[in-house]
Amino acid sequence: MSDNGSKRYYWLKLSEDFFRQKEIKKLRRIAGGDTYTVIYLKMLLRSMEDGGKLYYEGYESDFASELALDIDEDVENVKMTVAFLIANGILHENTASEYEITTAKEMVGSEGSSARRMRKMRAVKAIAESEKRMLSQSDSDVTECDTDIEIDTDKEIDQEIYKESEEESACACEEVNPYGEDRPRLNTDTIQAYAANNLTVLSPRAMEELNGFVDDLSEEIVRHGIDNALDQGVRTWAYVKSILNDYVTDGVKSVAEAKACDEKHRKKRRGGGRSGPGFDRSTSEGYVPLGANDRML
Repeated sequence: MSDNGSKRYYWLKLSEDFFRQKEIKKLRRIAGGDTYTVIYLKMLLRSMEDGGKLYYEGYESDFASELALDIDEDVENVKMTVAFLIANGILHENTASEYEITTAKEMVGSEGSSARRMRKMRAVKAIAESEKRMLSQSDSDVTECDTDIEIDTDKEIDQEIYKESEEESACACEEVNPYGEDRPRLNTDTIQAYAANNLTVLSPRAMEELNGFVDDLSEEIVRHGIDNALDQGVRTWAYVKSILNDYVTDGVKSVAEAKACDEKHRKKRRGGGRSGPGFDRSTSEGYVPLGANDRML
């Protein structure tokens, strides 16, 4: 059929519970029911352009035989399907030459060619806009190539640790003896409280990083890392963070493995290592910026 002289498109809509409907269940349980169900769907498709109506034009002796010829199905199977649909109120004989599928109106959709064209254009535009947003986001995230990242990683870590140590030292509200018997070791319930009570002032960013290490390691391992720093007379988060980063890099899973990691790095320090600003964990004086030939951990 035409729509203001333009082509019209049709489609068949099956509800989510189509095969759970009692009529369809009943049809499929008949011997040959799956074939009858296919015939019913073909009848729906054939009737779409005529508002759910099927016509008998006299090419065969009866409506079912002519329908079988039209949809290329066995005559007896079509007769059984037609009889079932009429008996269950799905197919209605309006006149001797006109039959109507009563469920067709709610199962058939249509649109004109202009509406179809606009719908496709909107879909293409939406995809293009989505891809543009994704590319824009990707461009803003990529700041350097993988090779540059791999080369600069150690340098950036060293500089970040040194910078945080300077900031934490500057914002400390009071002088605290970094070592000795009077160092507070409170029996707190959470690792966050334990860190806050034993280290210098922790910024919100430091707290976020602490929670990240708890997720990657465990509260016990993080607590051991804090104790490791305190035992060396260092109370800054940057120093504790350097210890915990070693644990993550070495894949530490228990306190025993953390202790082994500590020992390994102590041996590596004695054997020399990378240069740059950082920390000397071997000194009893706590945090000390290292020279160019000392190892930073």
